[in-house]
Amino acid sequence: PLIHWNVRFFDTQFLWTQKKALSAVSRLEKGDIVLLHDTDKRDVDAFTKALKTFIVATKDEGFCFTPITDVKQQ
Repeated sequence: PLIHWNVRFFDTQFLWTQKKALSAVSRLEKGDIVLLHDTDKRDVDAFTKALKTFIVATKDEGFCFTPITDVKQQ
């Protein structure tokens, strides 16, 4: 199925930091589909730390992550 994202953080254009990741969590709403890329070759370590921060903070706010393969077509 075709699934559109509605939230992006421009992680390929700008280095995604832990500070930006925490700010991103505050803007999420129920049902959002977030587009993130798998890494940032400019600074893999910074991207990985930011992603971990984002995942933990997002879960702390009550959100969950669902693989696209689990999304039911409506």
